Amino acid sequence: MLPELETGLGLEIVKWVQAHNGPLGVLLAQALHFMGGGVSYLVLLALFLLSGRLGRIRRILRMSNHLDRDRLIRQMLYYALLTLVITLALTDLLKTAFDRPRPYIVAPDQVMQWVVNTDPRGIPSGHVAMALSMTAVAVIVLAPGRPRWWMWAGTVLYALLMGWARMAVGVHYPQDVVAGLALGILSVVLAVQLGRSLWPRWSALSGWLQLITGLLAMVAVVLL
Repeated sequence: MLPELETGLGLEIVKWVQAHNGPLGVLLAQALHFMGGGVSYLVLLALFLLSGRLGRIRRILRMSNHLDRDRLIRQMLYYALLTLVITLALTDLLKTAFDRPRPYIVAPDQVMQWVVNTDPRGIPSGHVAMALSMTAVAVIVLAPGRPRWWMWAGTVLYALLMGWARMAVGVHYPQDVVAGLALGILSVVLAVQLGRSLWPRWSALSGWLQLITGLLAMVAVVLL
């Protein structure tokens, strides 16, 4: 079925998306490409932790007063890194299992490649999976038990926008995007379930051991 989609309907959808981009659309898609990588999420997480605006974030989200700043920082770091590692690991595993080409490889004369890409493997879209999983876990951690509707709407919108961008730059088919969405949901479920079971042990570690664990996770993200 995948080969038929890659030369049939899937290819036609990619060509249609590229035909209706325009210069600004290409620039936006390229920006999302750079924003959606694993290292970019590490940078954003570091900026979040170092911003010193955590109190303001808590007020915006109307978080419970009993959840102190240090605990929130540790939880955000813990779940974000865990989700990122799980998402990247599953993405690499599935890319190897499917081993399907990207649109610009299948039809180089019909699909423009607007970004530099060294991995020829297509399905699933790791950018889409990370867009969904990372924003969803942020909602779960920052607004435990009572996330507002616009938080989930923003999560879905960002993931769909990333899916459009991946087709717009010619590196993914629509089936890759759908697979990425499914993988993102699976990654969140696994991260939350595994995270809850491991959190008591991790939070009991000393600050230095937590820091070392976090650094090792960051190294794993870069290597993946």
